[in-house]
Amino acid sequence: MPSIRFIREDKEVFAADGANLRFKAVENQVDLYTFGGKMMNCGGYGQCGTCIVEIVQGAENLSPRTPFEERKLKRKPETYRLACQASVNGPVTVLTKPSPKDAQRETLIARDLAKPIPVTLPAEPPQDETIADSDQSPIVAAEP
Repeated sequence: MPSIRFIREDKEVFAADGANLRFKAVENQVDLYTFGGKMMNCGGYGQCGTCIVEIVQGAENLSPRTPFEERKLKRKPETYRLACQASVNGPVTVLTKPSPKDAQRETLIARDLAKPIPVTLPAEPPQDETIADSDQSPIVAAEP
């Protein structure tokens, strides 16, 4: 189960593989939009380009950019995505409402990168009682 870490909001949410990034943000009360975007967004149908986010870590865990994203974001850094067009397939770290002029940007990113990345271990397969070894203990991930 992938995790989505929202830096500015200091919030981490979990999603199923293939979940829509915008849907998970809205579902968890993460504000994606600037003032203009709040007034004029398309509701996640990929028509307006107002749900821009910056992927700080885990860009390889998102679906590839769509042709619409390529057109809307052609003058933006490669780390920028439209949340409504991105499917999450692994852990990602997201900066909402990115701006190159944002004075807090570097501080927020540095603070977040200092946090440990959560490790999601696969569920243990059921063990047959006749061959289970009581001396072996399962590996359990420590919660941060």
